Amino acid sequence: MLVVQEHWGLTELPFSDRPGEDNFYPAPVHLEALARLQYVVENERPVGLLCGDGGSGKTSVFAALASRLAPSVKYVFASGCNPHWLSALAQQVGRPTLSPDPSLAWRELSGGLYEQQCLARQLVVAIDDAHQLTTPDDRWLNTLAATARAQRIRLTILLSAQPNIAEHLRPWSERSELRVVLDPWTPEDVGQFIEHAMTRAGGAPHFVADEVAYRIWNWSGGQPRGVVQLVRRALLAGAGSGTDRLTSDLLDAAQQGLAFD
Repeated sequence: MLVVQEHWGLTELPFSDRPGEDNFYPAPVHLEALARLQYVVENERPVGLLCGDGGSGKTSVFAALASRLAPSVKYVFASGCNPHWLSALAQQVGRPTLSPDPSLAWRELSGGLYEQQCLARQLVVAIDDAHQLTTPDDRWLNTLAATARAQRIRLTILLSAQPNIAEHLRPWSERSELRVVLDPWTPEDVGQFIEHAMTRAGGAPHFVADEVAYRIWNWSGGQPRGVVQLVRRALLAGAGSGTDRLTSDLLDAAQQGLAFD
């Protein structure tokens, strides 16, 4: 991608697939979601639910939350797409296990829970893409919550999921004291995000006109992942051209490329 940086005068690539504090864009909808999840954690509520379509920024919000928590809070994260999510949680509480057997992974995780209790630490367990959890996974999640209640462990469970949450996970939605919904970006959000990312990477200001930002918003549905995919394609299509701005012609070329992916 060096050709992209050279053409657009960038010191780094402006759009990353890696969620994290460095790549978190403070759009109003994401700042609101972050503030609500912080409220859940700081008030030690048992369950919080973050809902949004695929590509809406749920993982990025979780990553930003992790960087903002107090040192006394132990934050652990796993993806519902990972069949060994229990093992992943156990490793993060200092009980490494490579066993694919969930019973053995739970034994290690429960030992880690006890250690966190002895340290008087609040534990935050974040499960991303929780709609991917199976019915057996849900039983383990319930076991985790029940164990914390029985042993008076300061536990908050945060789940992110797409709106069409699986039937076996609906009780989690019902018991959640706060359900946060990530709405799509507005056209203004899209334009401001692109300007922010480009100028941070060393690009020229006024990179995208309002009408071009509107087209990107319309194509992506206002979902951050779709915005990033289209603009990255447009930057590549424009490398070597005579323009220093994002144009409708570049968007056309980018859309054609995505259509053939």
